[in-house]
Amino acid sequence: VASKTRFQMAPKRVCIVGAGAAGLPSIRHALLYGFDVVCYEAQGSIGGLWRYKPEESDESSVMKSTVINSSKEMTAYSDFPPPATAANFMHNTHMCKYLEDYAAHFKLEEKIKLYHKVLNIERHADYDKTGQWQVTVKDLKSGKESIEVFDGVLLCTGHHTRPYWPEPWKGQDEFKGKLMHAHSYKDYRGMDDKVVAVVGIGNSGGDIAVELSKVAKQVYLVTRSGSWVFNRVADFGRPIDAFLNSRFFDSLRTGVIPPAVMEKAMQDQLNKRFDHALYGLKPKHGTFNAHPTINDELPNRIASGTVRVKPQIESFTEHGIRFVDGTSVDHVDTVIIYARINETIKDQVRQIEYSR
Repeated sequence: VASKTRFQMAPKRVCIVGAGAAGLPSIRHALLYGFDVVCYEAQGSIGGLWRYKPEESDESSVMKSTVINSSKEMTAYSDFPPPATAANFMHNTHMCKYLEDYAAHFKLEEKIKLYHKVLNIERHADYDKTGQWQVTVKDLKSGKESIEVFDGVLLCTGHHTRPYWPEPWKGQDEFKGKLMHAHSYKDYRGMDDKVVAVVGIGNSGGDIAVELSKVAKQVYLVTRSGSWVFNRVADFGRPIDAFLNSRFFDSLRTGVIPPAVMEKAMQDQLNKRFDHALYGLKPKHGTFNAHPTINDELPNRIASGTVRVKPQIESFTEHGIRFVDGTSVDHVDTVIIYARINETIKDQVRQIEYSR
């Protein structure tokens, strides 16, 4: 009790950067532990990634049609269950509303400074003695910059803020079609009757390919390594993550069944829905050795031919693409790059001065 009293008399000052899915619970629990909290959010509203932004933005945004890949029970904060009326897999508007309700319920808004962008974070001059950090913040409304000192800083901006571009392919600079990053993809408008190549089979890449396959002339899904594709809904209509994260399944993976047998059983189960090798998607890695792709419609779009799977790009031509298997597409209107690796966290770390 004495220790707690001393802590309350001299609370540590904590800076939280970002009022999205990570920043909001950080505010909540920092307050629970008696910290003096300030959260800076560059946007004019909370929600981060889950607030759809129709305009081109430096901030991350879901697509207009995005639905969460994890069930509401596995997505929710432990101290704030979602409403019983919410869908198992919420649309992004409902997910954003859930975050807003969470912030309102715990009265977090009063700790959040909207339209305030953190420009730099570095160790304070007397860091060796105090352990404090110096944070440069810009008020985007007034344009004024200020420097604040904190005892701790939590970076809660996520890892989807800045698009990661892979090294250019041969001939890419001569390509006459449109080249864009998935970061800038909002919806299907403008893609009607176009030939589109989506490079990357992560969750966003799969979602974009499926959506465009319903309006485009042809969609090519380019994948270097393939992926295991899971349904959102498992047997008997249960959310797949409720099963994969159950104690029963975990006990099977951690000792009851040999790993090789478990891996084969998982691959057999996934291939019952569709043969990954036949569809050109079978990866070399195991089912849980890399992030899987969660997509309910992709196999059907491949089966219907509206999505055609292609291997890695070998080079670009003025109007088309050549692939490493020797095949080519002579005319492509738009290439959408989706890359799983993101440099945001590395960039943030570079901004922090580590000199002692």
